[in-house]
Amino acid sequence: MTTLQYILSILGIALGAAQGLAGGPGGNVQNALSVAQALEKIIQSALTAYQQHTGQPIDPELLKPMQGIAQV
Repeated sequence: MTTLQYILSILGIALGAAQGLAGGPGGNVQNALSVAQALEKIIQSALTAYQQHTGQPIDPELLKPMQGIAQV
């Protein structure tokens, strides 16, 4: 797969996740599971695309949240 194909794949998965969020109430466990699975696929595709593009694995030290996660 080329980098562009990985990007398009990631966008397709993200679209599916967004549709899952829009399709039902926030308390729907099936929607939450579907979104979580889609996000996992996005992360896996992004890691593969990064490694294919750079030839190096991602450095875990570079992965930091931009801001704290809000508690609901």
